[in-house]
Amino acid sequence: MADRRPRIDLNNVALRGRLRQPHSRSSRDYVNGTLSTHRSSVCAGQRISEVMVVTKSIASDAPSPKSFVFPSKVPDVAIVKPQPFAKPATPRQQHSKVLRRQQLAVPMPKQPATPATPYGSPKARYSKPQITLAAMAMLVFVVGIGVSMQTLFTNRATTAQVSALSHGNASTTDVTNSNAAPSTTKPSSKAVSQYYVAPDLARYLKVSKLGINARVLQVGIKANGELGTPTNVFDTAWYTGSAKPGQAGATLIDGHVSSWTTHGVFYGIKNLKAGENVQIVRGDGVTINYRVVKIQTYDADHVDMKAAINPVTAGKSGLNLITCTGRVKPGTSEFNQRVIVFAEKV
Repeated sequence: MADRRPRIDLNNVALRGRLRQPHSRSSRDYVNGTLSTHRSSVCAGQRISEVMVVTKSIASDAPSPKSFVFPSKVPDVAIVKPQPFAKPATPRQQHSKVLRRQQLAVPMPKQPATPATPYGSPKARYSKPQITLAAMAMLVFVVGIGVSMQTLFTNRATTAQVSALSHGNASTTDVTNSNAAPSTTKPSSKAVSQYYVAPDLARYLKVSKLGINARVLQVGIKANGELGTPTNVFDTAWYTGSAKPGQAGATLIDGHVSSWTTHGVFYGIKNLKAGENVQIVRGDGVTINYRVVKIQTYDADHVDMKAAINPVTAGKSGLNLITCTGRVKPGTSEFNQRVIVFAEKV
């Protein structure tokens, strides 16, 4: 009896698109694998047993690898198309502030220490005490040079002034420039208060011990080589060849001791003692204080003019007061001695 079961060829709808692809394995194996795949893809509404029966029938009744006979009624197999797997959303990560703080707190690596250069080499390092001593030595050296230069200039100026006082060959700046007798009329208080000079010059000389408060004029050297003197016995005079008040060197001021009829401004200065005060008031109103150091008396023909125009204490501003003393030379109006009061600035 002929087998009337329909055969499945390559154009069957159930196998469309599946058996046309070349495979190296046999058709039976391919069909078995295909139906097994369909069996795993049946939806939940189909019965698993029916699919299993169909699979067994195909596997046992197929006459040859080229043709297969299915039963007269083949159940529909629902092919479920696999859905793509939904990838879960990646959770959002928060930045770790703790980690960031730890990263910021990590200390930087220390630079390797430079090896010390041995002493004696061009790049030798010196300690702070050595640098301080070197700086102090340099400062002392510079100060020494300055003092030496100042002393040199002062000695030159002193030599020139002594030569001028001794030979009378200096320019004359004396306000009188005459040998006339000084006036014995005491200046009025108004004349004294209205007396003005340059800001850096001496305006008044004050000696509280002797009650002196006198004007300070300016004098130079007379034509006969003598030191100029003030035109009034109650005034004093600053020798313009000496230092200005308060400056380096010594300020030399002279005055009359007396006249034929009255005592002069410097009457009694030879009685001053060491340590007593003398003041100079400058034109700008500044008062400079001096302290008496010593008093020296000279013969009129052997006055140490170098000492007279130099400070008694080296390095300090000095004030020297000079006047006549002793006895009057017979037949003249001159005294036979000179007295110098040496004071230093305090």
